Amino acid sequence: MAKLNKPKVAKTQLGSTMTPAATKTKSIRVTFVMDPDLHKRFKHYSTEAGVSMSALLSQWVEERLNGGDQIQH
Repeated sequence: MAKLNKPKVAKTQLGSTMTPAATKTKSIRVTFVMDPDLHKRFKHYSTEAGVSMSALLSQWVEERLNGGDQIQH
């Protein structure tokens, strides 16, 4: 019987793409109202970028809270 070669994908390669459970925090669901046209445009943007709408919103909120673009009053 021929010996099968195991794939070369090692723990180091897979481990770099996975976050240990101990460092993850539990997410909460946030609901808000958005104009239908804005939602459609945002969904299109998200799809084209290949990033979920949730991930984009989380990133944008984080950037704002860390001193990114300031809201003009």
